[in-house]
Order: sequence, then structure tokens, then C-alpha cells
Amino acid sequence: MNQTLLKMTNKLRFAFFFILISVGLKANITKNDTVVCPVDGEKIIFKITTGLNTWGSYTDMEKTGTMGDYYQQIINTCPKCHFSGYIEDFRKTYKEDVLKYIIDYVATLKDRKLDEVSQCEMAGEILSIQKADNRDIAYAYLVASYQLRMNDSLKEKRKDLQRKVIEYYDQAVQMKEYDENEKASYLFLVGDMYRRVGDFEMALKYYDRAAAEKKKNKWVKNALELMRPLALKKDDNNKI
Repeated sequence: MNQTLLKMTNKLRFAFFFILISVGLKANITKNDTVVCPVDGEKIIFKITTGLNTWGSYTDMEKTGTMGDYYQQIINTCPKCHFSGYIEDFRKTYKEDVLKYIIDYVATLKDRKLDEVSQCEMAGEILSIQKADNRDIAYAYLVASYQLRMNDSLKEKRKDLQRKVIEYYDQAVQMKEYDENEKASYLFLVGDMYRRVGDFEMALKYYDRAAAEKKKNKWVKNALELMRPLALKKDDNNKI
């Protein structure tokens, strides 16, 4: 990484740091919460984070400095049937026809390798079957992509996941699945995923759309300052 990029990266991370300081940092605190798999009744334990200690974030919003397995705790999988999802997905009551689709789908997962990436990927697929909010589906794939940030041997797999993030966050914007200040964040994320998969023309298009939004968080402005020049240079760096 050249000195200019390094300085800009540090500037962005310090900006996140001071934002977090302003609201107060807490040490990571977790509690166990037991839920039941809606497919086979198996008991599943989620670790719920009630206090999170971080020092910043990558530009795809993965928090840095998290202690323990914070991102691995967000999504869980039934060890028997491989039903996967957020804790709310284990708690909800499903309509009979939706549950049948889910049961038919998880029946195809018995031989699927269970790791952090596949759990998130299966959760995204199951959320899609449920016709869940696009942003919830997108986030499952985004968390999966975090697990492969430093794994160059699975670069194409990571890009496939990031293309799913693009698909569902873009749909979330089209369906207006966002709060007041979230639209710019989603547009930026779509642009950043395009840059990370090497589609720089589309990256610039979405960066500019994010920049044009009047209501946006400070981190979006800082991230655009860092990422747009990279897209212009056709730099697909995924480690920032």
C-alpha cells in the first residue's frame, strides 16, 4: 500500500474511532440465548452481543478490533438439518407453505460443509425463500464475504458473495427498504462491492449516486474520499 493510500486509510479509521468514542465504547459483553430450530426442534444457542468494543471499520462496514467471534455469532446453523439464519429466524412462526419450502431446501444441505462462510450463505438462501427484506439477505452475504477478506485462495468465491450483496442491496434501494440516512450507505456499499469485484465503471456510478444524496452519515463522506480515487485507478483492493 503506497503512503498516500495508507494515510487516507488511517484518516478513515481514525474518523470511525472518534465517532465510536463520542457515543462511548464498551467491552464486548455477550449472553447466551437458546432458541429452537423451526424445522426439527433442535435447541440452538446464540451468543448475543450486548456490548461491543471496536476501534474502527473497513469501508465495507466490517468493524475492526472486535474481540472474540462477533461476526460468527450473528448467524447460526442447526447442526442436524442445517437451517441457518439470524436469531429472529429461529424465533418466528412460519406459514405452512413457507415452512415446506424451507424443509425441502434444507434437505438438500445435508452434505454441505459447515463453516462460517457456508452458514451465512445458507442463511441468505433461506431468507430469500422466505422473501425476507432484501437488506437482511444482503447482510448475510456481506458477513460471509468478511470471512474471506484475507483469503486470496478463495478470491473468486468472495467475489461471488459480493455480487450477491450488490444484487440485494440494490433491490433494497429500489424497494426503499432503508431509514432516513441509510440510502447513501447502501448506494456506497453497492459501489464498493462493484470496485472489489473489479467493475470500476459501475463502482463510480454508485459512488456518485451516494455522494449526491443530501442525507448521509459522515463515514460515507470519508469512505467516498478514500474509495473513489481507487476506482479511478482501477484498484480492487479488498483488504481495506
